[in-house]
Amino acid sequence: MKDNYKFRNETYRQRIKVKRSLSKKFDEECRRKKASSQAKWRRNKKEERQQSTISVPNVSTSRASDLRKKEGQRRRRLRLSSLRADNIKLRETVRILTKEIKQLRSSRTPTPPPDSPSKIFFDNVSPNAKQRTVLRLKDKIENLPR
Repeated sequence: MKDNYKFRNETYRQRIKVKRSLSKKFDEECRRKKASSQAKWRRNKKEERQQSTISVPNVSTSRASDLRKKEGQRRRRLRLSSLRADNIKLRETVRILTKEIKQLRSSRTPTPPPDSPSKIFFDNVSPNAKQRTVLRLKDKIENLPR
């Protein structure tokens, strides 16, 4: 039901937007209505503020719904503060660990890259076999179509 209302409200807004862009008179009327409703709302708010300052301060009532709201707010605040504290601790540990990683990287000697399998294979082959392979590869390259 709520989605249907939202959809209707959205389509209404789109129609009004189109009408306002097409008709200058309609646009002026919309602006006038909006200004008057805002003025009315401001006037009512001002009256409420004046009445609340004039009237006797409200005695704090502890209705069940108010108490539940306060309890929920307190729990949310507590949860947020604990999450923030955890976040701060985690950031601190990350900072410490990155420092340690930098120290370890700077202290260890750089290792050469591992040899490729083909290089190891060619190192263990006889010089004659290497020469035959090189000649065979050259011959293949010459016979390739350009």
